[in-house]
Amino acid sequence: LDESLAAHRQAQRLDPTLPTTVHHTYYMQGDYAQALAASGHVSDPFQARVLWLLGREQDALVAARQEEERFAAAPMMRVFSSALRAPLEGRHAEGVAAVEQLKTFGFTDGEGLFYLAGTCVKLQQPDLASELLSRAIDNGFLCQPAFESDVCLAPLRTAPPWPALLQKLDA
Repeated sequence: LDESLAAHRQAQRLDPTLPTTVHHTYYMQGDYAQALAASGHVSDPFQARVLWLLGREQDALVAARQEEERFAAAPMMRVFSSALRAPLEGRHAEGVAAVEQLKTFGFTDGEGLFYLAGTCVKLQQPDLASELLSRAIDNGFLCQPAFESDVCLAPLRTAPPWPALLQKLDA
């Protein structure tokens, strides 16, 4: 993560208009306020999640609906956005259905699976969250600080599958 921040700073020094994905780096560090500040014109559904973690649920819901609309033409991204919007509206079954639909797309982005696991915790689906974290690791998402700091994952850290996930991550 330190190297990612250094690369972002170097890119900005060379060209301040150059977009980077530093918002993900801040998120993985648990710095949600900075992640939100850096997420101006991101190319993925991100702001709703961060707003939610900052306790700004109404703003998160507005952002989730906007993200869902923004990605209407990209089915996988739209469904990803729908999965997050659903628990904000208290529609857990709809959110789980969206996660299951994503699985049918063959979604294999490790970082995306990590984010989706946090959504599953919000959907009160800890087993599904653990499954997605295992798949995230299998697909190359190995950012241990994120596993340790992500607020969404806090309920999983005391659950029986957690030590096995960390062992898999360490391996």
